[in-house]
Amino acid sequence: MIATQGINRVLLLVGDTSNYGINQNDSATAMIFGDGGSATALERTEGKSLKYFLKTKGSGFKHIIVPAGHARSRSKTNLEASEYLLAMSGSDIFTFSITDIPRTLKSFMSQYNIDKDGVDMYVFHQANLFILKHVSKKLGIPMEKVAVSIDRYGNTSGESIPLTLVDALGNEESKEPIKLLLCGFGVGLSWGGIYLEMDRSVCLPMIYTNDYYTGS
Repeated sequence: MIATQGINRVLLLVGDTSNYGINQNDSATAMIFGDGGSATALERTEGKSLKYFLKTKGSGFKHIIVPAGHARSRSKTNLEASEYLLAMSGSDIFTFSITDIPRTLKSFMSQYNIDKDGVDMYVFHQANLFILKHVSKKLGIPMEKVAVSIDRYGNTSGESIPLTLVDALGNEESKEPIKLLLCGFGVGLSWGGIYLEMDRSVCLPMIYTNDYYTGS
């Protein structure tokens, strides 16, 4: 929107309560997801251009889906209880993540002449550590450059990238620029990425809460 519609400032708010629709008896989804929220302020800067990509593969929509939708469909009584729960094909998602994602990122970096060794930090959607390691290997980048937060917060869906950024940089005071390559992927199937430079100090510290949704 900033790049194409002349908008100067955007506040992007993301919040997910993924555990609301998780079947705790499903080994493919239980104990994977976390709940969280993020706020990201974006501002147009003269002389700067966005380097990004957005892609989707609708043929894989059934690989990760809540068939009846999420909370807004709870009032309907003609649907099976299982249709309100997340259904995920782990093998299909894994194959998508370690093939489409690295292939697109390589093409993206080549198109914009982004030196993979010149990127200070890679921040990918925190699907699981196994996928992060495979994507890193496919790209030929050391895991030391890949930010990881899933071991503490789980897969927090739409806000996993800003959450991971805050986790990595939230307590830094330095205004030294950092070069970042971000890539999100998942439901859709869809994936997108962006290359940017920002001051390390713009990430505020993490806010923790002990509140959680119990389903009641």
